[in-house]
Amino acid sequence: MNDFVKVSHYATTAEAEMHAEILREAGIAAIIQGPQAGMFGAGFSGYSVQGVKLLVPESELARALELIDDGTLEEDE
Repeated sequence: MNDFVKVSHYATTAEAEMHAEILREAGIAAIIQGPQAGMFGAGFSGYSVQGVKLLVPESELARALELIDDGTLEEDE
């Protein structure tokens, strides 16, 4: 089984969900990790102080980066 690694980091759940959907449509498993969206869903969650991470299987990282057109990885603090 693949370990999941961070593809990118977002200020809102809605932004992360948009890229996650692109990856899922391409057959890449994508997981959103961050604070709960709240009772009104991701679109109403606003910005997160902690941010939201988008994770994919390590073996799919290069392909995922190409698909979301993000050439850099942010380092964890």
